[in-house]
Amino acid sequence: MMREQRSTASAKIVWSGRSCGDGSKIQYTQMRAVDAATGKTLRIQGTPCITRFDPQRVTWSRQRFGKCGSAPLQVPALPTRICSATGGNPGSFISGPTPANPNPASPQQPPAASPAPDGDQQDPNGSSTAAPDLQEAASPSPLPDAADASPSPAPFTRSGLLLPRVPLSAGDSAPSGVQRIEAATPDGVDNTEGLPVEQQVTVGVIDSGVDRTHPDINYAGGQSFTAADANADQDAYGHGTHVAGIIGAKNNGQGVVGVSPGAPVYSLKVLDGQGRGSMSGVIAAVSWVATEGVKQGIRVINLSLATMVDPKSEEYAATVDAVCGVFAQAEAAGVFVAVAAGNYGDALRGYLPAACPSVAAVTAVDETGSAAASFSNFLEVNGATPEDQARIIAAPGTKIRSTISFAKDSTGYRGKGITAGMRPGAPEQPLQWMACVTASCADGN
Repeated sequence: MMREQRSTASAKIVWSGRSCGDGSKIQYTQMRAVDAATGKTLRIQGTPCITRFDPQRVTWSRQRFGKCGSAPLQVPALPTRICSATGGNPGSFISGPTPANPNPASPQQPPAASPAPDGDQQDPNGSSTAAPDLQEAASPSPLPDAADASPSPAPFTRSGLLLPRVPLSAGDSAPSGVQRIEAATPDGVDNTEGLPVEQQVTVGVIDSGVDRTHPDINYAGGQSFTAADANADQDAYGHGTHVAGIIGAKNNGQGVVGVSPGAPVYSLKVLDGQGRGSMSGVIAAVSWVATEGVKQGIRVINLSLATMVDPKSEEYAATVDAVCGVFAQAEAAGVFVAVAAGNYGDALRGYLPAACPSVAAVTAVDETGSAAASFSNFLEVNGATPEDQARIIAAPGTKIRSTISFAKDSTGYRGKGITAGMRPGAPEQPLQWMACVTASCADGN
């Protein structure tokens, strides 16, 4: 695991560490001065500028590197937990210098990946401040939602295969993000009920599970790809159910509506109740979709998780090839892949799967829709190919209100600082809009 700290215009410090304790914490073990432009280790009179943790000098080492689960004294903002790759707050940085290996039997393990607990908003410095729950989420009001107001959308024209529009049910609420992308308008919302099976688009949510008991979710089934929890239809962490509601919360007279109300959601569980998982589990889930999931109608998958790998590291190319190859297989199978761009305020090239050329990476805009969210990762202009520019999507990204698992909140709804984006579905599919979600990270509930 590595973390960079800018020291001067020409040099920076790279902190390296390993997992410790129960595997969720970080112990820093090395700091290295490198050239900011080339990434090469700096030298003084021929000696590399590297300081390492010395187990023979425990006090000396702890003063410089901290203990397991604590940051070095001189850099208290360094993360201390392996928690989330999309968060960007202390305790949530994940890096993966080891090349990902899609073969679970191999002793070489890929980098860890997990999403973050809901409920955080990122500040420009990448730290996290808890966002209060929106009390009106438990008793939402009809469209337009005064508590979640946004300017009325301008008239628009639809084209292609269209879903029928029906009025928003009394007692239901359309969150502002859903209104802003015109998935909910004064003339109603899309209706997926009664569509022929061959026209249904099932969305795979690769996350922490989906609460199948939630009345606002059209649960279509599930598979678990984490040994920590085999129950894909349960969601102790809450995040997967939150994502599922953004995608397809029903127009049923309660709670909220999603981008495509009633869309079938298939749970692909890769994260445990603490929001932790591995990239090997993610790779296994995506591979399953490409071979078996498509047979069950899965045509879209969403991943609000990521892992970081240093673009200047020797392992970068091998890691990208291993991870991105699996996502390319999913694309070849006819599956649209939406992923988190990341919430580090950093170039997304160092984050997987956002850096993969076959996925749509979603960045965030603020509540006004006129500026990028301060925490959102981005595509660097210099060196960006037309293909990369075409696959980056900007979408509503703060205070997204949606469903959540009853294990996480007894009301079943929560308004959180989750970053969400929406984009049109494939033109040959009747589903007019599909949600792609990125998530903030917190180090708590």
